Amino acid sequence: MIFHAIAFTIFFSITDNRIKKASDYMFDLLIELVFELGKVLMTTSIMGKFFIKENEKDFTFGLIGGIIFFISGYAFRRKKERK
Repeated sequence: MIFHAIAFTIFFSITDNRIKKASDYMFDLLIELVFELGKVLMTTSIMGKFFIKENEKDFTFGLIGGIIFFISGYAFRRKKERK
C-alpha cells in the first residue's frame, strides 16, 4: 500500500512530458498484466475444478480472483481504448 501511495504521488507530480509518457506506458503494461493474470487464473481454475476435483475450495477461490482480475483489466483496457 505504501508503494502505491508513493507511486501515485510521483505519477501526479511529474511535469516532464517524456517521464509522464513512460509512466503511462508502465501503467498500461500493469493493466495488461492484470488482464492476462485474470485469464490465466480463470482458465486454470476451471480446468482444476472440472478435471482434478481434489481441492475445490482453492480452485473456487482462484476462479473468483481470476474473474475479478479479468473484469478490472478489461474495464481499464476499454477505458484506455475510448480515449
